[in-house]
Amino acid sequence: MEFNPASPFFNQRRGPDDEFGYLRHVIYQEDRPAVVLTGLDDFSPFLTKSSAWSYETEWRMMMPLSSASTVVGVGATAVHLFEFPRTAIRRVILGCRTVEKTAVEIRHILRASREYEGVACVQVRLDDAHYRILIDPAW
Repeated sequence: MEFNPASPFFNQRRGPDDEFGYLRHVIYQEDRPAVVLTGLDDFSPFLTKSSAWSYETEWRMMMPLSSASTVVGVGATAVHLFEFPRTAIRRVILGCRTVEKTAVEIRHILRASREYEGVACVQVRLDDAHYRILIDPAW
């Protein structure tokens, strides 16, 4: 999914020192950050990836685990899931290995609900000549 960064959902910061609730650019670098979590001053290690991924131009948003809408599992391996408003979705991108039945179901959901009005749906495919993917309109 591609999100609309202008959505109010991505601007929930409560003050200049708040680490949660707003979008930030991922930092791409060659060296892996070495930190001790108990001595962490900011979230920059969680916003850092290898330079090999810089083509993604990724953004991230941190949220407190206590605000998760669903928690699957317990303890250190628990997965915390967060809801977001449907209006925050800009585009659904179907991968090149998306099964046709799944693609049809997703397109049907997007067309059938007014909540998804204006949400684009595209399909990616492998380029036959280069190591890249191409984006085609799915409908």
